[in-house]
Amino acid sequence: MAFEIPTNETKWLAAAKAAGVDGVYPCTCPANSTKLPSASKMDPNVYLTFRSYWKDYRPDEVSLEDLGLSQEDVKEAKARLKRSSPYKEYLADIDAFSNRGRPLGKLPDLGAFTLVRHFQQQITNTDREDAAEKVNVTPIRTRSRTAALDAAAAGKQVMRQPNFQLESLVPRGPSPTESYSSSDGDPMDQESPSPSLRAANRANITHQTSGRSTPDSDGSPMSTDNSDPGNTASFISDHSAISVTAANILYTRTEDESIVNTFLILLLNALGLGCEEVTAEWSMKRWMIKHPFGSRTLEARTDGCLRKHGTGDVVAIVEVKPHLRRAYQATIKMQETTQLIAWIAQKEAPDPSINRFVLLSQDRHEVFLTVADYDEDYIKFLKEETDPTADKKSFLRIASFGPWNVNSESSIRKLCPILLALTTRASK
Repeated sequence: MAFEIPTNETKWLAAAKAAGVDGVYPCTCPANSTKLPSASKMDPNVYLTFRSYWKDYRPDEVSLEDLGLSQEDVKEAKARLKRSSPYKEYLADIDAFSNRGRPLGKLPDLGAFTLVRHFQQQITNTDREDAAEKVNVTPIRTRSRTAALDAAAAGKQVMRQPNFQLESLVPRGPSPTESYSSSDGDPMDQESPSPSLRAANRANITHQTSGRSTPDSDGSPMSTDNSDPGNTASFISDHSAISVTAANILYTRTEDESIVNTFLILLLNALGLGCEEVTAEWSMKRWMIKHPFGSRTLEARTDGCLRKHGTGDVVAIVEVKPHLRRAYQATIKMQETTQLIAWIAQKEAPDPSINRFVLLSQDRHEVFLTVADYDEDYIKFLKEETDPTADKKSFLRIASFGPWNVNSESSIRKLCPILLALTTRASK
């Protein structure tokens, strides 16, 4: 049975007891090993010693407070971006072309966002090519079809045959409002959302019509028009249940992880251009985090970070993947938890209400914001200053918000002010 990331204390306790690690200190090695695995190859039994559980939330449930931001921070970021002509042209280009690949020379001049857009298209530039190559639907030759073809050849009027589209590969699954994450209902996924979240999502279901609109956080309509069947970013929602075959065709792995990383870091820095108060910078530096736990050392490497100017203090970390999260839920979440644990421990576990630990991740075209929360007792647990066998246990609570689709104008329009607000807040 595949390992599942615990989503609450009860599920953690059941899994930890089954593994025999419910009463040990963090980073206790398996019986047959003396060295801790790296973050990207984390062992489930070692992961369980972290006493951590995850809660996944939709993008519209994002908590600014959890991210260390205020409504005013995001409001100011929105106002700055609205004054930026290159940013508005960038959004317009996404709205017009989504993920349709174009050569660099055919891109419009988007100022600082031109290269952002170039690498953004490279993330999914195999979608349409692969779909065209792999999806060659040949109608089954039946007697009725043969008769129709013979009649057509004889010049007789025949009934028009259906035009086979790529949508035929996509089963009619739940609408975007019926599930909370891109993995819900996907046979590739190893996890399913909790019943409470399912119930909450069902309660939020609204009457659906073709090309419906839902209110944005700022009151403007968010179009969900799926009229372009050739646009793989729009005609099927990332939240819909799709078959493994369709997922493999529609969401081909990005050619190289560095493409995703380059796009994300370029976008983050482009958002801050022209803002004099922005001094913090997003870097592609693969920051290595190391921290000793007893005689063992926990190691994790990131794909980038947000650093304060002058001090170099890291205030956010970046992790990217060339593929979607849905088929690798447990592996990715174990890696990201390990990165957060090592970072928190290295910083000597400061008060989370003062020092937020934010992880920004992008899996192919999907962006997530993840934040860790803990209490004073958990700090003592990390420092091995408490009895791990005690009945009362403290936990690392991880909240993950997303995904935002970078190929959707409405989605990235909501995400960018939050990203800029994180940068400006880190600059203070």
